[in-house]
Amino acid sequence: MIDPDLIRSQTSVRQIEYHAELPSTNDFALQRLREPPTGPLPMLVLADRQTQGRGRGDHRWWSSDGALTFSLGLALDPGQLPQARRSLLALAAGIAVRDAIGRWLGSSAVQLKWPNDVYVDDRKVSGILIELPSHPPDVCVVGIGVNVNNSFHDAPAELRRNAISMSDACGAPCQRGDVLLHILKDFDQSLQMLQQRPEMILQRWQAFCMLTGRWVCLRTQTQTTCGYCQGIDQQGRLLIDTQQDTRAFTSGTVEWT
Repeated sequence: MIDPDLIRSQTSVRQIEYHAELPSTNDFALQRLREPPTGPLPMLVLADRQTQGRGRGDHRWWSSDGALTFSLGLALDPGQLPQARRSLLALAAGIAVRDAIGRWLGSSAVQLKWPNDVYVDDRKVSGILIELPSHPPDVCVVGIGVNVNNSFHDAPAELRRNAISMSDACGAPCQRGDVLLHILKDFDQSLQMLQQRPEMILQRWQAFCMLTGRWVCLRTQTQTTCGYCQGIDQQGRLLIDTQQDTRAFTSGTVEWT
């Protein structure tokens, strides 16, 4: 069960939009932000089922019954979070999701995959999508999908190999309302850390980067770069040692061995 009063009393969320089904919680949140009056922010958009969930680029988020899918609509204060620091929002959200899931699965078992995924045993348990629209300015949408109790029996073959749910990992069902509440509380803390001590976001993310030291190949639209991952730099870019030089990337799709 999702308890709206508990969420409002223990987190910064001020309004909640609940739907049994939506094509995309991110799309719905963006639409609400573009159609004033938006009401008080942060705004939580929650759907029991998402039919056209989006990931980075042209990726799609596949979800089935038992998954947790939601988006947060936030107002960004330029004084507290300037433009140059907003590229770290995905890292801050990843830390929050990792910390929350770690309460069920054990902190050391949950790792971060650049730029916006959370993994358990080399299998994806959560994905994050940050969207910063140009209009209206100084707002963002943080979309989060977590495999909580959903089964991958009917999922595409690639997902059955590469994804995992919290219930599969810990051997018992997990209460989605509790998972949501902890993610929201931890995100409040991560956002405050990003505003006040951004170096701590980078340090914490680096500590749980699952790619560090691994041989990786990063694909962009124009090239593929392979080498040993050296973690992230002060701008949150992925560092790859190609054995000729070290290159920094702001985006791309990563494969690893």
